[in-house]
Amino acid sequence: MEKTGSGNDFELIPQNDNSKIDVTEGKQHNVGQPINEAMASEVIDIDGKDESSDGDDDDDDDDDGSNIVSDPDNCFSKKVRKVQTSIYGFFHKYKRQMKIGLYAILLILYTVYFGYAMYYSFKNAIALFAMTVFAVLCVAYMFAKKYLGDKIKEVYQPIIKFVDKHWNIVRWLSAIVTAVLVIIWIIMDTSQNPENLMSLIGVFAILLFCFLFSKHPDKVRWRPVIWGLVLQILFALMILRTRWGVVVFRYLGDHVTVFLEYTQIGAKFVFGDLWKNHYFAFEVMPMVLYLAAVISFLYHIGVIQIVITKLAWILQFTMHTSASESLATAAAIFLSMVEAPMLVGPYMSTMTVSELHAVATAGYTTIAGSIFGAAISFGISPSHVITASVMSAPAALAVSKLFYPETEKEPSSRRYKSLKINLPKYQNAIEALAQGAMKCVPVVVNVCVNFIVILAVLAFLNACLSWAGSMVGHPEFSFELICSWVFMPVAYLMGVDGKDCS
Repeated sequence: MEKTGSGNDFELIPQNDNSKIDVTEGKQHNVGQPINEAMASEVIDIDGKDESSDGDDDDDDDDDGSNIVSDPDNCFSKKVRKVQTSIYGFFHKYKRQMKIGLYAILLILYTVYFGYAMYYSFKNAIALFAMTVFAVLCVAYMFAKKYLGDKIKEVYQPIIKFVDKHWNIVRWLSAIVTAVLVIIWIIMDTSQNPENLMSLIGVFAILLFCFLFSKHPDKVRWRPVIWGLVLQILFALMILRTRWGVVVFRYLGDHVTVFLEYTQIGAKFVFGDLWKNHYFAFEVMPMVLYLAAVISFLYHIGVIQIVITKLAWILQFTMHTSASESLATAAAIFLSMVEAPMLVGPYMSTMTVSELHAVATAGYTTIAGSIFGAAISFGISPSHVITASVMSAPAALAVSKLFYPETEKEPSSRRYKSLKINLPKYQNAIEALAQGAMKCVPVVVNVCVNFIVILAVLAFLNACLSWAGSMVGHPEFSFELICSWVFMPVAYLMGVDGKDCS
């Protein structure tokens, strides 16, 4: 065999017509085809004999007896690859120990920081103290559930068996005690303002309306209806009638307002110093994008999943609703009407019409996190928005099960079933923020477009009604005036003062 050419380009001139095969690439090279030096070192005869050694076995001093030209760069690359492989193997072998060590270092640093913050000014560090206690309780709960779950079940299992055995007695006893406590609270709460009882009458009026127009009034199960109202009352008592509840939600509302104000920095950078001249487009809509991105990030780190699953368990345990509709209802408190049903997307094909109705009702009843900022921007108290969204979740299930009862399956066929939350996974926090904002772009566009169209149509309708009213001396006649007359009884039954109803 002869070698011709210079540098890295050369060709092999065979002495016969045998083809050569590159064992490294598994490709056949035709006669006279140029190949590089690395490939030439691996070219062998099809019969397995080394073509570069003239058939002798005496050249054992070379690496493989087939190197034609040595490549220093290739040797260096192999050494670098060997070092990389060694480092990767070390990290892979001791990955768990290094992870534990990193967490231990971070915990020590945070403990030192937390202790010094408490020593420096406890008054200014109350928020830090509360968040730390909450985090410790969450971690303790997860560890107890993982390592002591079976032992804890052994403790309360006899209690559960006793309750199941005497369920009828326990059910009626708890119902009577709850009813007595609610009546006592209503009497004490309305003793100085008897007009507040009007809202209680409104609750029963709405329930009666839903029952009269129910799809299957003879199939109504009253447990989800009653427990939905009970949970709503308990949330109201906890949030509005306890001092710590008022303080906590007022604190949350104030800090949410401060948190949303950071949107102005991004809006000013993109739209310039005159961004406030277009308040809705350049301040409210960026706020929607901002909140959507933050919620996506909270989902990425696992916070949303923990809150949603615990709320869903409470709804499912008390109201005996299915796992899928309970999960979607709890998610609607934080997610939009598009994202909340995605949690139960794989189960949509097996959900009944009643369950789908419950999911849709929860979406319309609660306030999505992305729209939360828009509601606050119109002057609504943040604490009131949070309260209304949380309290509306059980009420949505109650009204839905009254308006469209379950008739396609047994009430207990889907109880206590764990559902896997099904939302897209993100590679890192940056992708979670970016994708959360991008997914909210259609929502922003839809909001802006619908505002433009609806307000334009409403203005045209008012102009027509005003023109018709002016013919009889009432140019103030408008669509808003008609709606005020129609819904005035509803507003009055809800507890709104009579002078504010029209």
